[in-house]
Amino acid sequence: MSKKYLKTVKDKSVITYPSEYGSHASMVDKEKTENLVNKDIVCCVDDNGPYLTHRKNLDSGLADPRRYANRIIDEAMWV
Repeated sequence: MSKKYLKTVKDKSVITYPSEYGSHASMVDKEKTENLVNKDIVCCVDDNGPYLTHRKNLDSGLADPRRYANRIIDEAMWV
């Protein structure tokens, strides 16, 4: 799966992700993830900003609902 998803944003820069809806290890913000208490959760960043997701969703080949769905942060995931 070497195909990359390209998206143009308002400032005309191009952002590259391995897929349009999946979460990937290359998207993890290591600094924010280290501050999380629950080690099964990671903080990923895409063109819409940061979001929290489960570590098991990284590079799974499936769409990650935490990435494409409503980005309301679930406080339960922080603990």
